[in-house]
Order: sequence, then C-alpha cells, then structure tokens
Amino acid sequence: MKQKPVFEADALPEGLASPLRTLWPQAFGAKENVGFCKIDTLAAEQYELAVCAESVTIRYAQKAGALYALMTLRQLSMAYAQIPCCRIEDYPGLRDRAFMLDISRGKIPTVASVKCLIDLLVQFKYNQLQLYIEGFSFEYRSFRAQKQNWEDALTPEDIRELDQYCLERCVQLVPNQNSLGHMYAWLHLPEYTHLAESPEGVKLKNVTLPPTTLDPADPGSLQLVERMMDDLLPCFTSKLFNVDMDEPFELGMGKNKERAQQEGLDVVYLDYVTRLREAVCKRGYKMMMWGDVLSKSERAIEQMAEDIIVLDWGYEAQHPVRRRAERLHAAGREFYLCPGTNTWSSFTGITDNMLQCVSNAVQAAYDFGAQGLMLTDWGDSGHLQYWVFTMPGFVYAACGAWNKALPTREELTWALSRFVFEEPTDVLGELCLKAGEYSRLEEFLFPCRTNAFMTLQRGWTDKAGLESAFKRMVDSMRFFVEPCVYLPCEEEYANRREMNEPKILAFIDALLAELKKARPQCGDGELVCDEIANGLQMVRATTRLRACILGLEDGDGLANEIDSLCEAHERLWMARNRTSGLKESLEGFRAVAQILHERADGQEKMDGKSV
Repeated sequence: MKQKPVFEADALPEGLASPLRTLWPQAFGAKENVGFCKIDTLAAEQYELAVCAESVTIRYAQKAGALYALMTLRQLSMAYAQIPCCRIEDYPGLRDRAFMLDISRGKIPTVASVKCLIDLLVQFKYNQLQLYIEGFSFEYRSFRAQKQNWEDALTPEDIRELDQYCLERCVQLVPNQNSLGHMYAWLHLPEYTHLAESPEGVKLKNVTLPPTTLDPADPGSLQLVERMMDDLLPCFTSKLFNVDMDEPFELGMGKNKERAQQEGLDVVYLDYVTRLREAVCKRGYKMMMWGDVLSKSERAIEQMAEDIIVLDWGYEAQHPVRRRAERLHAAGREFYLCPGTNTWSSFTGITDNMLQCVSNAVQAAYDFGAQGLMLTDWGDSGHLQYWVFTMPGFVYAACGAWNKALPTREELTWALSRFVFEEPTDVLGELCLKAGEYSRLEEFLFPCRTNAFMTLQRGWTDKAGLESAFKRMVDSMRFFVEPCVYLPCEEEYANRREMNEPKILAFIDALLAELKKARPQCGDGELVCDEIANGLQMVRATTRLRACILGLEDGDGLANEIDSLCEAHERLWMARNRTSGLKESLEGFRAVAQILHERADGQEKMDGKSV
C-alpha cells in the first residue's frame, strides 16, 4: 500500500470512532482509503482484510470483527514502511481471551492506568478483563462502618466508567470478588471474626496462619458475601461473576472439622458452592470459580451444578494442566485454563517458567475444548513488580488465545519491541525476557518466586536463618501443590549450588548497560525504561543482601543503594497507581536499609575508638 491507512470518523462502522481515537489516533485524516463492508455470514469476531495498492477493504459482521481488523491493520502499519498488498482472513481460536489483574495486594491502579490496559487488551485482541478483588480494594458503600478501610479503593463510579470504556472497545469487564477464602481483611475485624472457620487461625509446621476462610456452614457467611455482591454487581453490565473460592486453607480444620471427617471435605465445600450459586443465579448472573479445590476430589466436578464455569489455574511448568483439562472436558464442563505471568515474587519475572506454563495451557485449551484462556497477574508480597514485566506473558498468552501456534522467542521479542514499546530496535523486547532469567544463575530454581525475592521476604538474618527460611518455603509446597510440582522443586533444592554473586551481578549490570541503548517511542517510553532499571536494581540489591548474609561480601554501600531504589520506587508507583499500599510495599527494603545504616554507623564509631 503506497500510503498509510487513513479513515474519516463518519465512514467508520457505528461505535468505532470513539475507541479508535485512543487506539489509533494517527490514522484519522481528511481523505479515507479504508472501506468497510458488512457481511452477516461472518462470525462475530471474524474479519477479512484486503490490502491493495491504493486502498484497504475490511469485511466484518459485527463491531468486534471490524475493530480487530483495524488492530491488525495498525500492526501492519507499524511493521512496514509500506504495507505489502495482502489478504487476511482471521478469527479467534478460543471464544474467551481474558486477562486478570490483582488490585488487592496493595497496588490499586488509577482509572487512567486501567484504561491504558484496556486499550492494550484490544490491540492484542483480548475480549475480557477481570480485576481481582479481596478485602477493601472496592468501596462497598453499604458497609458504612468500614469507611476508614476504603482508602484509595475503586469506587462504584470508577467501575461504571471502566465498564463503559470496555463496552466501547468490545471488552467484557467481569466482576470478581473472593467469597470464601482470602477473607482476612474482613475476618480480622472484630465484628466479623466470628464468621471464620478458625477464628484463632491454624498452625501448620510451626507457623500459625491467620483466619482467612469463612465458615461455610454459618448463614452469616453467605449473608456477608451477598451484601458485598449487592454493592459490587450493579456496577457491571457483564452477566458473568467470578466468585473465586480458591485456597480456603483452614476449611475443615476448625468448626467444620468433624463434618469434613465424616462426610468429606468436598461435601462441606460443595454445599457452600451450591448455596452461593443460587444467590448468584437469583441476581441474574452466571457463576465462575477457581478449580483448585475441585481438582482434589474425584466426585466434586460431577456433583457440581453444570452451569458453573471452572477456572483451572496453575503457575508452574510442571502443573498437570493436561490431566485437569481432560477431566473437565470428559465431565462436559465449561472451563478456562489460567496460566500466569510469573511476575509476582520475582521483581522482573521468571521467563522460562512463564513461557512453558502458558504454552502448556494453550495446547491443552485447544486439545480439550476449553472455552477460554485467562492470564493472571498477581501481586503477592507487596506487588513490587512493575507493569512492564507483565508484557512478555501478556503478549505470549494473547497470541496463544487467538492461535494455537505460539510465536518463537524471536517473534515474541519482535512483537514486544514493535507493538508494545514501538521501538525500532529489539532492545526492550529482548531485555524484558532476559530480565526474567536471572534466576537461572541462582542457587536453585523455585517455580513461582526467586532466591532474590525470598531473601527480601526473610529480611536481615544470619546464614542459618536464611537457609531455614528457604527450606521452609520449599517444604511448604507440599501443602499447596501436587507431587508432580513439589518433587522436582525438592530435588532442585537438594542439588542447590553455592551462590555465585559476581556472576549474577555481572548479568544484571550487563542488562542495565544494554537498557541505555533502548529508544522506545510509546507514550510511556521513558517510564518503561525507568521501571526496567529499578526492577533490575531490586534484583541487584537483594542479591547483594543474600551475599552479605552468607558472608560473601561486606555490604559496603548497599544501604545507599537500597535508599536510592526506594526513592525511585515511590515515583514509579505513583506514575500508574494510587497511594495506598506504597508504604507497605517498601517495608522489607526499608527495614534492611535501616539495619545496614546502623551497622555502618556502629563500625564508624568502632573505627573512631580504634584511632
């Protein structure tokens, strides 16, 4: 095509002018060369795109198809100085292509940031977004007594604004609210503690877990959840509702222990599922829920109501996704497979694990008839990772949800550089992938967290304390995952290597040097580069901290290094997010820096006395 695509607002299909002004503002012009032809026989998201020397023709049936055709045309214009003549016939491989963002582990994005995310979803042809809610990241207005807990929470008005923004862009904003486990924020309040399965918490391997799970047999538990639902659901136009229901850690260990022993834990769980589903259906919604508890029972899936969508998650390369998908398919269930970005508890991601995890889920989704793929991005332990490190998984999963044939690493690098960072070179695409590979050089590989991050979690300690913390983390996997996942991790830990601090720091420093070559043209390009730099600085600082604890270095200048990254983190956090959670996210770093400063001051006093 001799000139770039140009279209007039009046010539666009109904409803496309407004979203395209944010998605592709450069293409609006005085004279159009893009024509549209509505063909009712095409599927809703299907399109045909014909590029000729002087013009472009788009054939579509519904708005989504026309929008996706334009997004493909946009990518072609970004990839080529002159778009080659071509014909593309395209449609999605999976019906539902979803992304879930955790907004409940401290980091609550601004409305503007979520809108940027929605635009990115459209560009990569996702059609569903979920914002994970537990605790008080949403302003539940019927709970007036809890108003002090609403600091920076998304308001009903915020959700309605985002819902409308999604609708204009053919994205379904699905309400998401945990309804059994992960209820600590509510259960630690005196007026709700009595609703806990174990109000005093549960002791596991010398560690006491706080109460996080509702007592499913107490009518007050469901009443609390229904009241929350009645505040949340009217803000959405979607008629899907993800009630989560994952990881009810204490279930069957407290008030329901005797019943669970006599009838089975799955009976206790399914009884609550049934009553919750009735409450959801009564309000006109279709229920979605995580599948981790269901996977532990041979009879649970068969006995559960058939209209519930099961979301089977797993974030390790060894996760038995094919076995679970085959079982859900055999039971005739509607289900999604849900891999993760593997950014949480890592600072910069765990690239190898993410690529394998997503690839496994994509192949199983097509082979066993999943209705959807949902990529999850969690914020465990302070949500310290920056948005930029989500991008490799975001793009990779988008490709797989649309087409079973996943891109090669080189293709993924190219797509990240061209379509996310709008960079003429491949520096940032490759850098984002490499940033998540530092764990290869650590003492042992852990599926969903790195040695550097575990060091920060433990904080300042001695060598024995750090080694004990690592051993507890490895041992704890037996409580959370299946043998096919924890056994390889235990073997990896048993064969762990000695720490090679110089090699890890050289790897990080090489990436920081390479970052200086990046020239992103995207609107937030400078911010992206700063985020990458500070994520790498976090890895560098926690690697040095571990070396100090192990007696491999003296930590000279480390306190100042940490002070500097904390200062940068505050600025970067506020560029995309609300204030709440910022202070808590830095508590680990601040505590370590304080100890290091005190040690340095003490040494200076000792040196002075010696003189």
